[in-house]
Amino acid sequence: MEIVSSIIQTLVPCIGTPAIRQFGYLKAKENVNELVGRAGDVEAKKKDIQHRIDADRRDGRQPTSEVTRWIEKVEGLGGEIRTVQSDNDQRGGRCWPSCWSSYRIGRRASKLLTKLEALDTEHARLGVLATEAPPAPVQQMSSTSNVVGNIISSNKEKICRYLEEEETDGAVIGIWGMGGVGKTTLLQAVNDNFLDNNANPMSNKLFDHVIFVVVSKEPQLENLQKKIVEKLGLPRSSEGLDSQAQIISNYLREKNFLLLLDDMWKVVQLKDLGIPDPRSSSSSGDGRRFRRAVVFTTRSLQVCADMKCHERNIIKVDCLEPEEAWNLFKENVGEGTINLPGIMRRAKEVTKECGGLPLALVVIGRTMATKKSKEEWDYALTQLKRSQPSNIPGMEEDYSMFPRLKFSYDCLPSDKMRECFLCCSLWPEDFEIRKEDLVMCWMGLGLIDCFEDINEAYNEGYSLIGSLVVASLLKPAQDKDTAIKVHDVIRNLALWIARDNGTKINLVNAGVGLEEIPREMIDKWGVAERVSLMENKIKNLPSRLPLCRNLSALLLQKNKLTVIPGGFFACMPNLTYLNLSSMPNLREFPKEICDLVQLRYLNLSFTGISTLPKEFGQLINLKYLLFRATELSGGVIRGIIGRLLKLEYLDLGPSVLVDADELLQHLPPLLKAFGMKITSEHALRQLSRVVPPIIHLNIEDMGDSTTSIHLHHLFSSGTQLSLRDLYFSRCRGLRELDVDVGLPRLESLMLSELEKMTEITWRRSVLPPSECFESLRRLRIQRCHGLKDITWVLHLPRLQVLELVWCNGMEQLVVTGGGEEREEAVTKPTTFPSLRKLELCNLPKLAMICDNHVNFPSLEEINVKNCNGLKDITWVLHLPCLEKLFVQECHGMEQLVVIGGGGEEEVTKPTFPRLTWLTLIGLPKLVMIAAAAAAINFPSLEIFHAFGCNQLKRLPFHPQEPLNNCSRLKLIFGDEEWWESIQWENQSARSSLQPYFSLSPVIALAMVGRDSRRRRGSSSRPSPLATLANYIGVSEDDFIYNDDGLSLSYNHSSISGATLSHGVPSTSISGLIAACTTPETTPVVPIGTNPYPGLLLYHGEYVRRPGFADPPTLPERPANIRRPELWADRATFFPVQAERELGELMQRQFHVPYLNFADIPPDRRFILLVMLAKMYWWPEHRDESILKCYKFVASKRLREMIN
Repeated sequence: MEIVSSIIQTLVPCIGTPAIRQFGYLKAKENVNELVGRAGDVEAKKKDIQHRIDADRRDGRQPTSEVTRWIEKVEGLGGEIRTVQSDNDQRGGRCWPSCWSSYRIGRRASKLLTKLEALDTEHARLGVLATEAPPAPVQQMSSTSNVVGNIISSNKEKICRYLEEEETDGAVIGIWGMGGVGKTTLLQAVNDNFLDNNANPMSNKLFDHVIFVVVSKEPQLENLQKKIVEKLGLPRSSEGLDSQAQIISNYLREKNFLLLLDDMWKVVQLKDLGIPDPRSSSSSGDGRRFRRAVVFTTRSLQVCADMKCHERNIIKVDCLEPEEAWNLFKENVGEGTINLPGIMRRAKEVTKECGGLPLALVVIGRTMATKKSKEEWDYALTQLKRSQPSNIPGMEEDYSMFPRLKFSYDCLPSDKMRECFLCCSLWPEDFEIRKEDLVMCWMGLGLIDCFEDINEAYNEGYSLIGSLVVASLLKPAQDKDTAIKVHDVIRNLALWIARDNGTKINLVNAGVGLEEIPREMIDKWGVAERVSLMENKIKNLPSRLPLCRNLSALLLQKNKLTVIPGGFFACMPNLTYLNLSSMPNLREFPKEICDLVQLRYLNLSFTGISTLPKEFGQLINLKYLLFRATELSGGVIRGIIGRLLKLEYLDLGPSVLVDADELLQHLPPLLKAFGMKITSEHALRQLSRVVPPIIHLNIEDMGDSTTSIHLHHLFSSGTQLSLRDLYFSRCRGLRELDVDVGLPRLESLMLSELEKMTEITWRRSVLPPSECFESLRRLRIQRCHGLKDITWVLHLPRLQVLELVWCNGMEQLVVTGGGEEREEAVTKPTTFPSLRKLELCNLPKLAMICDNHVNFPSLEEINVKNCNGLKDITWVLHLPCLEKLFVQECHGMEQLVVIGGGGEEEVTKPTFPRLTWLTLIGLPKLVMIAAAAAAINFPSLEIFHAFGCNQLKRLPFHPQEPLNNCSRLKLIFGDEEWWESIQWENQSARSSLQPYFSLSPVIALAMVGRDSRRRRGSSSRPSPLATLANYIGVSEDDFIYNDDGLSLSYNHSSISGATLSHGVPSTSISGLIAACTTPETTPVVPIGTNPYPGLLLYHGEYVRRPGFADPPTLPERPANIRRPELWADRATFFPVQAERELGELMQRQFHVPYLNFADIPPDRRFILLVMLAKMYWWPEHRDESILKCYKFVASKRLREMIN
């Protein structure tokens, strides 16, 4: 063989490449060894990818088709490689047979090696390994029971058979029957019939989507649309119901779909939801026909008629047959109890009393599961036979089941638990009740009363909730850790018991959209004990009511009241519970409340009330007092606390300014929980001696001597266990914060202006971080310049909002690798499982946010601003739920995402499956969104906004056919110069996007007024003024244009007046304050006090106003100007500083987390900015301005966004 090889080597230089390749095949051993070695490398890469895919699958993501195909190729090639390796090991013989086998095996090995090299090269191009799995076409629904009976089965088969018929398009099927009879179970069974599995061979071929939605008794169109878009994976519209309906309609127009609507009480207009009418033509322009069907459940045959169901499409669900009823009852009781001596006969009698009603069989069956004696069963049977139904208007369908279901209520172990259950009916139908709110209500009503501290009360409350869930009288909400729900039939049962069968009369009209109290309801107040009108739109209350001697509880929270008549409370002498919270327009405290001497619970949180009468101290029986986020001054509070000797729960929140030293010295003797602000080191030292548990704590303005804080030093034993909110602010000397105690209930944490703090640590010997902050949902860190990273946040399993602002030392958000904590983070498959919003602002050293080991499976919104160290944010490619992306003033940003090469990301469509809004502002170095723009898909993008990105010459859309990868595009904002500089592949690409282009709102105001002849636009292009007017929601006629500049016409009195109407036009330009007046308009600042009438302040600095000469030298600074640096040449306003100060004032005085203008509803921003100007320029108005600012901020919409 060596002779042959030497001959070959001699001949090789004399022959061509093909021959060389053929001779190379003779080196079988070398070829096979090289092949096996390379195969081992590729196999290792395949295992790494599979590990990452397994982690992604745990997060609900699915591997891309490209990755799946690559793995299949590697596995297929692996089998061939093993065969070649085996043949090589077995070859032998003499020289020439051996030469032939060497050639044959070497040739096979060489060709496999070529394929393997191609796969290795393909691996280098793999980018995103997994994407967010789109909503399943059919989502499995959990049925009440595995035992559905022949009636349910036969009806399901009937419905599914009809839906499978070829001519089923246009089908509307109604399922009706009494409550609790199994209609929902039937509808769930229909849904699950179309799951994609082997048991249903036709399931995934009939419908592209099966959409299951619960309607309920008082349906809100917006909520129904929200449920539908979530099921379909569509973007949510911020432009109103019609816009959302259009999005749904456009998507479903050419889809096969089945809509399942559960629990309809009245007709639902499908068109208003955006559902194409099944009765209309379902053919497309090319002749394709689409299968559409709607199936709904209802208790009323009339609804079936109103929905225009054909007679054969109306299916009545009757009660179960005796054998089916027995099987269902037996399943819920359990074989162990049923088979006890003497029980089975009695159990069958109880089953008969349930009348075949599935809900009664389930609830009563679970109640009897613990009854082991014959006597207990005999007692149950007696009670069921004695029960008689009552006639309550509006509940006719539920009459017959209530006496049966009431037995489970009667079997609750205590009167307290029964009363707690009845209270759950005070909330609206299908409402998700926060567990904390429910427990607080029970405490206020005296149902949880005898406890040593607040922790004991909370523990009892949560235990009661658990018992009611076990009894099937409550059920977990979507967020099962924090909220519960009540089945609508069970809620009606509670109302029936409280109205007609019990000693306590509850009148409940909660969440039904009332704008005034019905007269017929007022007439019943005289006999009512509890009245709930929460979650309505009531603006006025009657000044006179009948005498309500029995009324003990009144729930009015979350209405639209601005004033309460003086005589309203005069008729309620025995009122003990009053909730007036969440009404920001309620500014005056009704003095008559002070006469309610029996009052035990009063909630004034989130109202505009700023003063209390001196008579407030008459409420000597008050035990629970809540002032969160109100405008009350510390002096008002301080004057009343000492007189409320029975006070047990005091929640001042950080909003009310109280002398902490004085308050801590005069805490009411019976106080068991309180929340407050600490502003001195002396008070901080006193805090550890406070016995009552703390629920809200704000620590501010500590001196230089406070260099470290150990949390366990702040609290006496156990007082921290109820802490909900913890804020540290302006502690100048603080360098280290040691989290060395568990805070199991902490939900909000803010660290502000701790400029010397270098680390946040915890003692692992005490508790791991995941237990220290196990309930934390919101974290804000601002002006903590010593922090370089916050890797410890990886341990916060429930964190939903993370905000980092003005941290000059921050280099990387999280660092994986290096250090015990960081190594632990890498091992976790999901590091931010619940995070939904991320804000990164003014982080100059931030060069990297995270690497690919960090997952954000739930992140929906990102705001990156003034982070000049960032060159790209490629990591956003891994965010399957991202809906909004804002990148502003990042002067180092060169490319948004980097694709391809050197381990960077290769995109697999779709890249941004849910992104609806992309804003890029002030990125002077940005040259492209991505190098391979054609590979990026934006299936949900609606708005693309670019301003101050002059180097960006290409749009992130398909170069030839831009709308191919952004089919839902609505607007492209920018300036004309930038738009004209865009480089296009062809003219048709520009033409297709031209209709979507509009001037950026940031510059529209600056452009109006340059030339009066352009006030009205041409037919081809609207004027800048029209663009601005449309964007902020006013018409061009609302502007007044003359030589004095541009103004908006206001329909309210002077801005410094006591009241403001709701007619203020909206704006989203956060840097705008127009300090100008005209004779035709009410001034936005007092006439004659404008420091520089020749200038218009816009986008952060003053610019010349049209029609004015060059401005003269500024006048001398008035003596009362508080900030001299603001009275400088050109009078720069520093809007960022102003925003920061306003936010901190809000946080300190009103317990509103640090405020960002993006959080403020658009219709309130302009007024806030004008008030802020007054606060700077006229200090005598400062306190008044702060209070007015809060009145505008403290709206329901803002609180929902903040919380």
